[in-house]
Amino acid sequence: MSFSAEQQQIISATQSLLDGVAGGDYDVYTKYCAADMTCLEPEAIGHQVEGLAFHKFYFDNLSFAAAAEAQAAGKASVLNTIVSPKVRMLGTNAAVISYIRLVQSMTAEKKPSTVQWEETRVWEKTNNENWMLVHFHKSRSA
Repeated sequence: MSFSAEQQQIISATQSLLDGVAGGDYDVYTKYCAADMTCLEPEAIGHQVEGLAFHKFYFDNLSFAAAAEAQAAGKASVLNTIVSPKVRMLGTNAAVISYIRLVQSMTAEKKPSTVQWEETRVWEKTNNENWMLVHFHKSRSA
């Protein structure tokens, strides 16, 4: 599938955000996420969450030691792959992307694991021309 330059920007911003999350990099997360971002995801157990505090809890309390070690060795401890992205531009300052996200990692027993998520993200272009995530919805695939 062929994407316009703007659509490719959305895919790239999404991939950069996912890579930042996988690496436990909260600075990357805040670079791409609006302070008043909303989300619907399994971790919120059926509630819509607004703001970044909910997500910061995970950055502060999960161990990203494996990610740091892998990064130092030039490898990824978690690999996020965006499959079959669909990007719809909503004018010049907004876009929605939907895709399947494959998350590959190694279990504590050193066995490969792949988890599949269905995700939709809404991006808004700010006054300084940066794309910011303003909403996402994540569901575990059956």
